[in-house]
Amino acid sequence: MKMFKLVYFLLSFTLLYSQQNESSLDVRIFRSINNNQTSLQKNIINITDRTLIPIAIATPLSIISYGLYEKNISTSNLGIEIASTQIISTIIRTVIKETVKRPRPYLTLENVHVSNKESATSYSFPSGHAMSAFALATSVSLNFPKKEIIIPMYLWASMVGYGRIYFGVHYPSDILVGAVSGSLVGYSIHKFLQNEDYKIFKEKNNSSNLGNKIEIMLHPQIYSDYQGINLNIKF
Repeated sequence: MKMFKLVYFLLSFTLLYSQQNESSLDVRIFRSINNNQTSLQKNIINITDRTLIPIAIATPLSIISYGLYEKNISTSNLGIEIASTQIISTIIRTVIKETVKRPRPYLTLENVHVSNKESATSYSFPSGHAMSAFALATSVSLNFPKKEIIIPMYLWASMVGYGRIYFGVHYPSDILVGAVSGSLVGYSIHKFLQNEDYKIFKEKNNSSNLGNKIEIMLHPQIYSDYQGINLNIKF
């Protein structure tokens, strides 16, 4: 219930104070980021932006597969939890987008630097990229509360959100609400699935041997004819 109250407050605040005119704080922050175009920034942000879907899919599938291979039910449940954050986030953001119907900034403002427009397939508010990235970062961080996991995950999620403004497809308020909502989804699902009655797979011994073995490494690669990122998940 607290989660829904906070989301409602954020929605109300955004609708009241993020007017789509040049004098609004939302647009001024948008301009300060979107107008600061450099080739280095664009290359780096383009990498983080394109990693969202692969990481959001590969992370839960890898953990579920590892759990099934090792016959470790707790590990499989962990993968189900992370996958659930993405499913719930998608449902919530779709409902909000279709309710608020806020146009993208490049459709309402002039002189916007636009990139990766093909990823902007629906309305602007809230940011689906930010919601998914922060839901994933929160879920992983709660299950592996180590700084070598938490810092890279939230840094990556923040870069995904920042990049959506930089590319001209979202307002800052879209990112803010998406990030907070995604974090709340990750936290709520984690707490909900702590109850044994709601776990998909059940076993007598619920201890997972994955916590001390997981290592997530992101290796950006930028060449003259290639931009990409290597994702290595070691167990």
